Amino acid sequence: MSRVTPVQSNFNAGELSRRLHGRIDLNLYGIGMAELTGWIPLVEGGLDACPGFLRVDAAPGPCRLIPFQYSVTQSYIMAMAAGVAHFFTNDARIEADGAPVALTTLPYTLSEINALTWEQSYDVLYLFHPNHQTRALARVDADTFEASMLELENGPFEARNKDQALIVKASGVVGSVTLAASRGGQPYALFEPGDVGGLFELEADDFGNIPSWEPGVTVAINDLLTWNERVYAVVGGGEAMRTGTVAPVHNKGVEWDGIGKGQDINDEVAGGVQLEYLHDRFGVLRLTEYVDSATMQATVLRRLPFTTAGN
Repeated sequence: MSRVTPVQSNFNAGELSRRLHGRIDLNLYGIGMAELTGWIPLVEGGLDACPGFLRVDAAPGPCRLIPFQYSVTQSYIMAMAAGVAHFFTNDARIEADGAPVALTTLPYTLSEINALTWEQSYDVLYLFHPNHQTRALARVDADTFEASMLELENGPFEARNKDQALIVKASGVVGSVTLAASRGGQPYALFEPGDVGGLFELEADDFGNIPSWEPGVTVAINDLLTWNERVYAVVGGGEAMRTGTVAPVHNKGVEWDGIGKGQDINDEVAGGVQLEYLHDRFGVLRLTEYVDSATMQATVLRRLPFTTAGN
């Protein structure tokens, strides 16, 4: 004897009591369901998914849900609360040895979490907040996640300062320095706590006190010369200690600007000195410590121009 399974196209009787499962004589039997979890019957006969969330497990506290896609086949939801974040995938909380996998190195308070923005690039999630250095969230393995401070190099930088009265001076040109911002001779509120870890570009006013490189000019050790907005120091040379005929173009190390030995076409001692690249018009620092709105501690990444050094 064959078995017939009729098509049911109407569900608006909803979920029926188990006591009615044998009442085939009722009109509701043909449009009812034995179980209807997560769906709402509509007057028109169809079903609509219930709004809201599926309870998977307890959250670590008041939190914000942030998506994190490791790959096209592996996605996560991060429940980020103040001081801790839990991870969920495939309708389950990720656990290790019976305890939830927790990330406890994030510095954000709950109010900061609610203002947090993020951007994902490949398998790294970048977290942004003006009060903190940008974090890079990555998955190390199936149950290990880490958030490290993002270390950028050579930018990006905000638009360069066009206010000629606003000046930032450094206490030195290499190593650890103090930056002081002023405007009209008074301290100027330029920095914020969230700038720590960021990059800062410092520009020289000019090179007015450094002579330009020229060929065939007598120089001495430690003399400074500028060419094409780059500053060089004389660190060696030939017998004549006279500049050569090849203009310096290097941006690191030491190079000759001429042969520095023998005789030239005029039967004179050939020119040529060793020029060490020092800096160009811009220096780059990493901000390391917030002192106040006008003062920051920083580490020089790219040597600062001499004219940016103040106190």
